[in-house]
Amino acid sequence: MATDRLGALRLAGRALWERRGQTLLIVLIGALVSGTVVFAAGYQRQVQETVVDATFAANGPGSAWMLRGSPEADLTAALPAGWDALFEPPVAGQVAAVSWVTPRYPLGIGGALTWRADICAHLLFTAGRCPTGTDQVAVSAADAERYEIRVGQRVGLQSSISKPVPVTVVGIYRPKAEGEGYWFGNPPVGSSGFVNDEPRSNPLITVGNVGDDVPGAQHTLDLRLDRAVADVATLPEIEAATTTLAATAPREEIVLTTAIPVSLAHIAAERARTVTGLALTLVQLAALIVVVLVLLASVAITSQRGELGLARLRGQSGRRAGRQVVGRWALAVALGWLLGWVPALVALFSTATGLPGQHGLRLVPMVPIAAGAALLLMVAAIVPATRAMVRQPVVELLRTSPPAAAESGRRELIVDVAVLAAAASGLMVALQSGTSSLLGLLVPSLLAIAVGIVLGRIARRLADRVRARRLRTGRAPGALLTAILLSRLRGQRLTIVTVCLASAFAVFAVQVQAIGTAVRRHEAEVRTGAAAVLTVDGDPSALVAALDQLDPAHATDRATMTAVVLTRRADAGATRGMYVEPAAFGALAYGAEQAADRSVWQAIAAPSTRPVDLVGENVTMTIGAHGKLGETDPDDPTRVGRRAELGIGYLDARGGRRTLALGSVSLAAAGQQTLRRDIDCAAGCRLLQLTVAPDGPVRGELPLTAMSAGGHRLDLGSAGDWVQPPGVGPGAEVVARPSAAGLVLAIDSGGGTVALQQAWAPTVLPVLAAEYVRLGVDPTIAAPDGTAVRVESAARARDAIPRALAGVVVGDLESARRNGYATATPETLVQVWLSAAAGDRVPAISAALADRGLPVIGVDRVQSALTAQRLTAAALTGVVAPAFAVLALVFGGLAIALTAAGQQGVLGRDLAALRLAGVGDRVLRRSVLRTYVWPVVVAAVAGTAIGVLGCLLVADALPVLPDRSPAIHPDLDPRPVALALSALGCLVVLVGTATFCAVRAVAGSSADRLRSRR
Repeated sequence: MATDRLGALRLAGRALWERRGQTLLIVLIGALVSGTVVFAAGYQRQVQETVVDATFAANGPGSAWMLRGSPEADLTAALPAGWDALFEPPVAGQVAAVSWVTPRYPLGIGGALTWRADICAHLLFTAGRCPTGTDQVAVSAADAERYEIRVGQRVGLQSSISKPVPVTVVGIYRPKAEGEGYWFGNPPVGSSGFVNDEPRSNPLITVGNVGDDVPGAQHTLDLRLDRAVADVATLPEIEAATTTLAATAPREEIVLTTAIPVSLAHIAAERARTVTGLALTLVQLAALIVVVLVLLASVAITSQRGELGLARLRGQSGRRAGRQVVGRWALAVALGWLLGWVPALVALFSTATGLPGQHGLRLVPMVPIAAGAALLLMVAAIVPATRAMVRQPVVELLRTSPPAAAESGRRELIVDVAVLAAAASGLMVALQSGTSSLLGLLVPSLLAIAVGIVLGRIARRLADRVRARRLRTGRAPGALLTAILLSRLRGQRLTIVTVCLASAFAVFAVQVQAIGTAVRRHEAEVRTGAAAVLTVDGDPSALVAALDQLDPAHATDRATMTAVVLTRRADAGATRGMYVEPAAFGALAYGAEQAADRSVWQAIAAPSTRPVDLVGENVTMTIGAHGKLGETDPDDPTRVGRRAELGIGYLDARGGRRTLALGSVSLAAAGQQTLRRDIDCAAGCRLLQLTVAPDGPVRGELPLTAMSAGGHRLDLGSAGDWVQPPGVGPGAEVVARPSAAGLVLAIDSGGGTVALQQAWAPTVLPVLAAEYVRLGVDPTIAAPDGTAVRVESAARARDAIPRALAGVVVGDLESARRNGYATATPETLVQVWLSAAAGDRVPAISAALADRGLPVIGVDRVQSALTAQRLTAAALTGVVAPAFAVLALVFGGLAIALTAAGQQGVLGRDLAALRLAGVGDRVLRRSVLRTYVWPVVVAAVAGTAIGVLGCLLVADALPVLPDRSPAIHPDLDPRPVALALSALGCLVVLVGTATFCAVRAVAGSSADRLRSRR
């Protein structure tokens, strides 16, 4: 038996060697299929491991357990069994919510007293040392500066139920590395720190030993997942342990803070996206692979018809002959299958070394299972054709070419109708359900198959019609010959379908990758705001002054850095505000052009009205002669307007808003009156408002004939330079009217204060409202100093506001400064946004800002956001799409070559006969070239159009595109450069293969070549 098997193997090997060209093709296709399957199965697991690592990389609740309990609670005992195999050693500590009483803040400053094991090794002391006793504390550098605390100072430690206990400040510190895992995402940086543009909750954080006798003291225990252990295989254990602890902690009166369940949900969604994205790609590629395998099996069977007929003629059974055919096929396929593992493993090793979270090259069970299934599929591909062939009579097997089945036309029609129905159903699903199903996402491939079938039938009908017409006229023998060849050669329809599918998939895959890359970049850029964003501790006015020195083009559209201020709600009626320098912001911020046109940014800018400068140590106002202004209140005859207090509002040299009462004037008929007051404006101030506060009803004109500061007359401008601010009580009005002697104030008031504001400082800020913001009636936003500022919508954003995205309105920072609202509160976020040119100079710019009293307390870079985007499942899945597109074109070219090989016998005899009939070689070459190339060109063009159409239909729902904020509307239109490259690749590979096959067919059709093959 062993000898028989060895002999059978030798015979199979000899047969494969005799057909070594065909054997090499089978091995090549087997290697391509197995390599694709092995790499896809292994790569999807690598992507999942990368997602796990990226998710747990953050130092915060998403990758940690943080326990807190009373001193009596045993935190370690509450941990579930086996926790030490999943988590790093815990960090123990203590914390107490306390208030700090200082001479400047006698009512206390809310904050916390914290301590952690080995904390001194993780702090850098800028002054003093680390505390060593319970009566000593250290203060963060930011809080020491803000609250004017120094080393050696005694402060009072007070809880809500205790009296102040004096402790000594022995050190001023900064964390050595705020992002260090030791801090679990919450470094003790003090009140000046922000997290995700939100101010930290504790206004004063100190470090010191927390004794158990401190009222409200609690013990803490923080554990972080061990990233060397956390992988896809350990996710169930992590989930089980977290669930157990969440159930145990409340019973032990322990507070558990963790976001690991949220991280696990995110990982599950990303894993599903990975599987769906690769499945979507492989399912479309599988259609091409099946076609190629069927064609290859058909060619292999056809080449063995004569040999099989002779074996049957000698008495060999059909079953045994069929087993030999399948055995030879399986041997060649298995060899290719084994060879395919080599490049696949090399590629997997390369990706394993390049992606984070990998623990070496590991082959999960899915890899050999998928590869084994692919091997069985390839072996089974030849079985139906083999069975059909061995059932044929010996006489039919010995014929030179197989006869066409009578029912083939009917069978083709049934298949075509079925495929067209499937494509139509997919298209309907895509249109009705928004491509939410897998069938809907496969529309490009289904549509390509349907269009290919239609084109194949049109090509055949057109060829028949041309042949009939040319036969009647006898003209254009080349066109007639082309039509005849198209009608006679079998497989042209399948070639058109295959080329259409391959080109559609290739174009679609490249487009999706190009669009996905652009969308991820746009998402990262808009969420970051600029190339680099520096958060500083300081006032907006000081920052603007510093930027004036650092950037010669500051506040223009050529600026490399610009100030941005985000404010919190001042009251329930104030919307979040974002204050920018419109010209610089519109040109520098990522996504600003998509959010609004440049004209809109100009529309919200401060007006160009000239300001009125006050320079000097006194101010004088002269009121000209006037008639009676006072009136009697009709509802209260005893209330009569007799005098009015005049005053001004102004901005001091630091930009602060100030008021000054100049004195009172009579409302009765009177001559010229002069008011004079001292003012601290030697360094320069700016006039903001004129106010009139009568003691009763007043109606009439009050002439303001002159006003001076420091002995210099002020140019108050025209009447149009003064407007009444909002918020004046009902029935009160004041209007500036022109006069040769100055301004005339036309007043009509029931006794309330009236005011006029210089138009240089707008009373109502024009703003750009984010897409989903409703401003309502008399809307306000919070100014940098917390004041509620009236706004009016100048336009609505078309896209997300850079960095803020939604829920915000954008106003002009200079307008807020002119109104004196530019003093920052602890809830105000003051930032510097840098262009790409300045983004490379972050250290130098940070140092320059620090030298000007504006320390940088946070840095965000767009490159960090881009890196995070590249580690998402969508990005990692989409990055292999171009490789699969190339593979699709290779399979499409193989399909063309296999179809040509199946037509070789019939075409060779036809061309030989035509030569004998006197047809010239030139006519033959052109006819064969048109027969092979024209259908491929038409199918490739149609496939390219289908790929673009499919991208337009389903791109927004593809799992290889990133999740996006509803406020961001990225451009999902096809990319011209990617389209040109993919279309060129289709033409080069597919049309080039068809041209090569045509040339080979003509060269191999000579009588000598035909005789040698016989």
